[in-house]
Parts: sequence; structure tokens; C-alpha cells
Amino acid sequence: MATKKTKATTKTKAKGTSNGPTWRLGLFRNDHGRLVTVYVNSDGEVMPYQRRQVADRPVLFTGAYSDMKYSEARQQLLKDAKAQKGLVDEVVEKAPKVAKAAKATKKGSKKAKASSTKTGRRQKAAASAPTS
Repeated sequence: MATKKTKATTKTKAKGTSNGPTWRLGLFRNDHGRLVTVYVNSDGEVMPYQRRQVADRPVLFTGAYSDMKYSEARQQLLKDAKAQKGLVDEVVEKAPKVAKAAKATKKGSKKAKASSTKTGRRQKAAASAPTS
């Protein structure tokens, strides 16, 4: 029996097409004044599953980025928004942290006792071991 060997076909990409996904992102401000990234369609409208998050707030800036990861596209969107429209995250002041009271440590804590007894056992075992 003779088998035919077929030549593997290789697909060539047309010029101008991208290798990775295209991210269409938009920025808006949430209740706290922070910039939040959402997915938008080509018209600049927020995707249906994110409309509740945006509510009635306007999308401040949109952009489409390809051949990069989502995190890179988001960083580029923030850079472009800052350069073109001056959009910057507003710093939200956090409540001051309350200092925790330090626990009083005892001299004979369990860890210290455990380590000293292990060391003592090793020394006793070494001393009682027969030497030749």
C-alpha cells in the first residue's frame, strides 16, 4: 500500500491584521470619583452586562487597542486619557488606621520552650552516643 504525502498548507495573514485581541475600552468615574475601565462597543456604548455598573454616568474617554494584553491596554487608555483630556484618578482619602495594641510576650513562650527542649534533646543524644 502506498500512502500519499500531502503538503501542509500554511495560512498567511493579510497585511494590516492584528495577531491579538482588540480591546475597546472606556473610562468613567464611579461614586467615589475614581476612574473605572469598562468594555465598550465600536460606537462607544457600554456593553449591556456593564450598564448597571455605569448607570447614567457618561463615558469620559474611549479607545481601541490591539496586539497587547488587557492590562497593557488599560494602562495605555489611562495614559491617553491623561494626555488628551487631562483625566486623572482623584485621590480618595482613607480613614486613618487605628494602631493595634501590641501583645505582651511572656519570657517562657511556647515557641521558646519548644526550641530549647529540642536543642536539649539533641545535646543529650549526642553526649550519650557511643564513640568509637
